[in-house]
Amino acid sequence: MEVRKELSRQPPLGLRLLQVSLGVVAVGLALSAIAFPAVGVATVSVVLAAALIVIGIERIVTVFSPNHSKSSRAGNIILGAIVIGLGSMVLAFPLYATGFLVVLLSIGLLFAGIARIIQGASSKNVSKGSRSLSLGVGILAIAISCMVFASPLLGVVFLNFVVAIALLIIGIECIAQAMSGRRLITSGNIRT
Repeated sequence: MEVRKELSRQPPLGLRLLQVSLGVVAVGLALSAIAFPAVGVATVSVVLAAALIVIGIERIVTVFSPNHSKSSRAGNIILGAIVIGLGSMVLAFPLYATGFLVVLLSIGLLFAGIARIIQGASSKNVSKGSRSLSLGVGILAIAISCMVFASPLLGVVFLNFVVAIALLIIGIECIAQAMSGRRLITSGNIRT
């Protein structure tokens, strides 16, 4: 069996500079969100609101396409207006939007924890260590969920921290990929 691997040619310098620039911006935003959590939370709310407004406008604009029926056009106008309205509400009341996200996060963690505990308790064909880990992760998820329900401010800080860490990792990866300048590509030629 032969698997051929080859190095791709280097991406253009402009693309690499763009990757480094975007990576630096992502790292900078992540560090500022960690250092100033209130700014991070407000930024998430504003970005979500802007995204909703743009999506709503896009839905309304699509009605001018000749491929839509009258009912489809009416539905897109109504749903687009609702999405624009929701985006505007998020812009007008960013703290309520953030609170809603925190409640969703907490409910999601609660159900994920319950699912992990059920999996750990009912999986008979996996090792004891794996079952114990599943039970432990489930208990931790439920505990964090209960803490967030008890103190929504903790949930806001946690949400901000998770988003900031994800952004930091993405930024570092973007910079590293641009600095390396090449990636290993596996071709589809496999011979046995």
